[in-house]
Amino acid sequence: MEGRAADDAVRGGDRGQLLGIPDGVAGAAGQPRGVRVDRFEAAEDAAHAIPLLQKALALEPGYAAAHAALAWCHHFRFRFGLAEEDRLTAVSHARAAIARDADDPTDLGIAGFVIAMDEQDCATALSVFDRALNLSNSNGIALCSSALVLSFMGKRDLAIERAERALRLSPFDSLNYLAHNALAISHIVAGNHEAAYQASLQSVQLNPRFSVCRLFLVAALIGLGRESEAQRQAGTVLELDPRFSIGRFRVTVGFEPEVFTALADAWRSAGLPEV
Repeated sequence: MEGRAADDAVRGGDRGQLLGIPDGVAGAAGQPRGVRVDRFEAAEDAAHAIPLLQKALALEPGYAAAHAALAWCHHFRFRFGLAEEDRLTAVSHARAAIARDADDPTDLGIAGFVIAMDEQDCATALSVFDRALNLSNSNGIALCSSALVLSFMGKRDLAIERAERALRLSPFDSLNYLAHNALAISHIVAGNHEAAYQASLQSVQLNPRFSVCRLFLVAALIGLGRESEAQRQAGTVLELDPRFSIGRFRVTVGFEPEVFTALADAWRSAGLPEV
């Protein structure tokens, strides 16, 4: 009964979905809250989901799906606020999800992503992604998340392969902006600016109010020599995330130096602030 009670805590009636599978977040007693963990755009979005997930863990402390979703929520809060408490909490929940459920590829995909981004332990993250994909080589979260992490690490060929596989297997998945971001980064570093532009444009279309997607569009436009368009997109980045700076962004991602240099140089050219 505990498992059923925990499920009920993170479902909102027929329209709700388990938060550990990022299809949606619903409130208690069948009232949709209108927050989607797969479409977070700002720290405030995560704040709506966290109390519901904490309720699930109070009912069942070993509920791995709730641990994974809380890791995702606190990752987004750290991404925008840089609060060390959020970073540590994200990592703690990611580690808990792995320890409590080694057989759910979705939970493992989320956990691996958070460990790579917020703990910057890429060796562990890649091992977790491999475990997830051995369980299900078509899992969209594991494919998209690992593709993005691999692109940050400069492992372009594998990043592109996984991103393209995710898009091929689940062309309408709402998390596909992550796969498009992985393609954009990989193509920017390789100097394939038209391909980077097409990928980043798709990402922005899927998640237009998430400032990170536009960052890669800015870099692609600079690579194509379309500076005025890049500057306009840079202005939109700052409207969406007024505290953005190149230095702050670097803190949230464990970039390979070659990858970061290619992106940061483009962002500077578009007028984005250093600090």
